[in-house]
Amino acid sequence: MTNHGDLLRAVRDLDASDELKDVLKLMIRYIDIEDKKTHSESVKMLRKEIEDLRGRVYDLEEEAVVR
Repeated sequence: MTNHGDLLRAVRDLDASDELKDVLKLMIRYIDIEDKKTHSESVKMLRKEIEDLRGRVYDLEEEAVVR
């Protein structure tokens, strides 16, 4: 995963106009937000899969008790 803090420091040290630096900083922050959102969505998907597996295990336990 990209270290966004290092990227922001690199932009600060660029020999470029303040406007260009501001645009680059916004782009880096946007990517950082998207990375976090993707991670959050991945965690939600994993939690859903775990819940589905728990449900399947419960069903198998119930089926085993009936037999």
